[in-house]
Amino acid sequence: MNFSKTLIAVVALVTTAFSATQAQTTATATTLLPDDQLILVGGATGRTGFRIVQLLQQQGFRVRGMTRNRQRARETFGSDIEWFEADVRDP
Repeated sequence: MNFSKTLIAVVALVTTAFSATQAQTTATATTLLPDDQLILVGGATGRTGFRIVQLLQQQGFRVRGMTRNRQRARETFGSDIEWFEADVRDP
């Protein structure tokens, strides 16, 4: 997986999702990333991050949410998201 292309695609998708219609979002997602791509969303338990996770899932993407506490994330947001436990502040 080419990280820079994926990052550009995710930024484009998120920008489109928040500023365009659902049809445009679908077209952008389909063009930029194949369905078998896994997208990691940092801050997935936050207000904006969780909304991004939902939008990506609605578009058919595999999503992994990054959180500092996997158990709390499962209890709060459910287990239909693949949770990855990490802290960006901890190298």
